[in-house]
Amino acid sequence: MRNAFTLILIFAFLNSLYSQNLIRTEFRENPLPFGLTKKILIEKPKVALVLSGGGARGAAQVGVIKALIENGIQPDLIVGTSFGSIVGGLYASGYTIEQLDSILVNTNWEEIVSPSPTKKRANLFVEQKITEDRSILTLELDGLRPVIPTSVSTGQNLVNYLNQLIIQAPLHPKKNFDELLIPFRAVCTDLLTGKPVVLSDGDLSEAMRASSSVSFLLSPIPRDSFLLADGGLIANIPVRIAKQLGAEIVIAVNTTSPLRTEEELKYPWFLADQVVSIPLKTLEQLDLQEADFVITPEIFHLSTDFGGLDSLISKGYEKAKQIAPAIKNAIENEYLKRLEARSFDIRTIKYQGSGNSKIDLAILNLIKLNEFNSSTLLKSFYDLCEDEVSFIEMTFFPENDYLSYKLRWKEKPVIKEVFVNNAASLVKIGIYDDIMKIKGQKFDEEKVSNHFLNVLRKLRSMNLSLLTIDKIDFDERNNVLNINFTSGEVDSIIILGNNKTNYDVIAREIVVRQNQIFDIEDLKKSMTNLEATNLFENVFAYYLQENGRENLFFKVKEKNTGLARFGLRSDNERNVQIALDIRDENFNGTGTEIGGQFFGGLRNYFIGLEHRSNRIFKTYLNYKLNIFYSFLNRYYYGDSPYNTDTRWERIQIGSYDVRKTGISFSIGSQVEKLGTVFLETRYELTRFNPNNISGLSKSDFNLSVLKLSTLFDSRDKYPFPTDGIFLNTYFEASMKALGGQTSYSKIYFEYESNTTYFNRHRLTTKIIFGFGDETLPLFEQFRLGGQSSFFGLREDDLLGRQIFVTSFEYQFYLPIKIFFDTYLKVRYDLGGIWKNAASIKFDELRHGLGLTIAFDTPIGPADFSVGRSFYFRNDLLKKPLSVGPYLFYFSIGYPLI
Repeated sequence: MRNAFTLILIFAFLNSLYSQNLIRTEFRENPLPFGLTKKILIEKPKVALVLSGGGARGAAQVGVIKALIENGIQPDLIVGTSFGSIVGGLYASGYTIEQLDSILVNTNWEEIVSPSPTKKRANLFVEQKITEDRSILTLELDGLRPVIPTSVSTGQNLVNYLNQLIIQAPLHPKKNFDELLIPFRAVCTDLLTGKPVVLSDGDLSEAMRASSSVSFLLSPIPRDSFLLADGGLIANIPVRIAKQLGAEIVIAVNTTSPLRTEEELKYPWFLADQVVSIPLKTLEQLDLQEADFVITPEIFHLSTDFGGLDSLISKGYEKAKQIAPAIKNAIENEYLKRLEARSFDIRTIKYQGSGNSKIDLAILNLIKLNEFNSSTLLKSFYDLCEDEVSFIEMTFFPENDYLSYKLRWKEKPVIKEVFVNNAASLVKIGIYDDIMKIKGQKFDEEKVSNHFLNVLRKLRSMNLSLLTIDKIDFDERNNVLNINFTSGEVDSIIILGNNKTNYDVIAREIVVRQNQIFDIEDLKKSMTNLEATNLFENVFAYYLQENGRENLFFKVKEKNTGLARFGLRSDNERNVQIALDIRDENFNGTGTEIGGQFFGGLRNYFIGLEHRSNRIFKTYLNYKLNIFYSFLNRYYYGDSPYNTDTRWERIQIGSYDVRKTGISFSIGSQVEKLGTVFLETRYELTRFNPNNISGLSKSDFNLSVLKLSTLFDSRDKYPFPTDGIFLNTYFEASMKALGGQTSYSKIYFEYESNTTYFNRHRLTTKIIFGFGDETLPLFEQFRLGGQSSFFGLREDDLLGRQIFVTSFEYQFYLPIKIFFDTYLKVRYDLGGIWKNAASIKFDELRHGLGLTIAFDTPIGPADFSVGRSFYFRNDLLKKPLSVGPYLFYFSIGYPLI
């Protein structure tokens, strides 16, 4: 026992003696992109940058990062919450500060994070536009049970944007977020357990989106066994999490919103927000107390105000610039303190160098001091390791009255050759010379990584998103740098999460092609197409290298495709009308729709069963099968017996009912998302019943109709478009040869163009003409009159087999709101309608002039108009002007039929 104890003492003494006589540069390794590693001085403290939430206020974080970089402060870890995860994730994935500044300032964030779940009309097929336009409320159905939404929006706009940014980023992690420029972590809250979840791998855009899932506004993201929401719910300034991840110095950037003022608390919604915010502020204070440095930019911006972000970036920069020197000193002092902790004095050292190397010169300069300690010498060695050498080791030996030493070091090798696996294609795209600039330089892994990061940035500027570097390695024996580039192509497209939807229904919407150079524009179009199907709550796209293959993943979260849509309209002609549309938009997983509809009120209604497909297999062919029953009561007008040469009025002299029962089938082709050309066959039984109209009698008509139609709609929004056209033209014929009892034919053409000038001024021009033959029955004739048709006439006031109308409307978007967006419109109408072709006389055209004030309300447009019509009496010698009465109109809600 005594011998063993003696051996332990001897070993401890020798070890102590050895460590006292040895100086060695030691490093810890952090991963770098491309399989490289960064050597960090073991005495250097691990620095974490913590980026808080705060919505738009988080833009100031970009300015903070800029100031830290300028002062030589590079964090070893970035931990972000909410908007901080977006800023941190983008920076870690290789975007420069200038690029981040441009992204934040030039992005329409209000549109991207808008709580409105509505889709852009330009992304919808024409039939989808018609369905969406008349709906004011949509509920998902699980069977027949309504599903209460968990948030205002799915956040798909944000998902699409983050997907594009991350795929277009210079760096794409293969295994985890440690492979980024700086190791990154996104903090989320698990709604199932109430605990924080720190994301370190997987799809980076999904991690950023999950961390930013603001409660009630953006839907939570399911991942593994978690239901992830905004990290700010539990760690809005995740300092303690950074400490748990090994950070030794934490720089916290606090861009969170302050509590609301007493004045704001007068409003109940602000009061509710304050109740939630108070406990969160308590958690924030606990985190801030743990931070070594807190940077709180002096900003008075609302978290929801995404205007003026450039000023926020500047304020973040100015605040961080003030604090950065203190941070740098603290990091340096901690470094020196750790060096001193294992330092020993060195006296009477015998210089043995030649003075030709920088190592010898560093030793010689210290020997001149006669007495110094090992930490001073070691710091000099570390400084040399930044450029010249990989490591230095110095061992001391006592020799008479002085110390001699032995040096061992390794110089960084020079890169003599550069081998690139894909040289021919890189020469072709003009990037090869940039790659070769590394030749002749010393092999420093961090500098090599930064050089090729700039190469990738240049490739991204060429829209080559997936042409990236798989691996870099250095052959020290031959001084050859080997760079393995990917092809820039997609080897496989993999779809995940489609439990119900057929694979082909999703694949046909993806325009990215395998074994072709990837284009980010194809991804944007694919994401837009998938969103427009209305089958998915979220769609994520991400790129991942697996087993030497370049894979593009589309991860979908299916939604309940049973939908109930509600519409409402009230106007001066038909009073209140309602709409109900219940359908399954993904019948049996095929992407086809089946459902029932009811539209109308007391004077008109439509009941239908419908099965349709916007795409047949992978083609752009479409079809629709419809079984319907409709009822329509129309007033019948005539001239007043009290009309004079200069005054006229139309009065109701009766009404008639039209009831239709039938079935129709159409097949056609989509013209992208702009229009459709289709052929429709329709068989219907029509019952015509006039009420107190002389010369008309009750009749039944069996019609067998063939219709060739083109419908084109590029209007950007409805009902207040700023751009786009609408075209509806068709030829329709009922023929006995097809089984009908009545024959007729007619041609119709309607064209509308919208152009906006100086943002608030819109000009709309419209032209309509139609021709019908002599056999065209009254209920199929063209009609003229009404608020949206012709001012000064009541709805369907005039009937005829020939029609011509043109109108010009000026709309001014008022700079002030009267509760809602408010518009002022002036419209001039010119047109006529005739019983037959022989009676057409263009010198008898009527004129209409009207004024409208319109409001864009949550339940649709609310239009209040006054109009008057006039024409010139060509049947009298002096051709006097004959003027009709002022008519007042109103309509609230979208047109339903």
